[in-house]
Amino acid sequence: MRTRLIVETLCIAALLTISVNRGWAGCLKPPAPDQAISQFRANPQALVAPDSDTRTIEATTRDLAGTDASLAADLIRVAEGTIPRFQAAIAAGLAQAAIACATVDQ
Repeated sequence: MRTRLIVETLCIAALLTISVNRGWAGCLKPPAPDQAISQFRANPQALVAPDSDTRTIEATTRDLAGTDASLAADLIRVAEGTIPRFQAAIAAGLAQAAIACATVDQ
């Protein structure tokens, strides 16, 4: 219960950062490949397949959100429906993207 509250809070904060910060789109260098973005859009739940590694989920989330801010809402929806350790990995990836992209604007 506590983990879920923390993850939801982090996800909401990341989403608000994305919404407010218009300069976010495409701030990671190198950006996520177009193929990775297409695959995520086609099947978002594949990010949290049962055999997924949390570090991979975290890095993929960071790359996707840092490349295309519009994916953040979809990433949060995926987090809401998965297990706590995957939720934490998605929240960490969103936080990393927010930090990386916030420094680009300064």
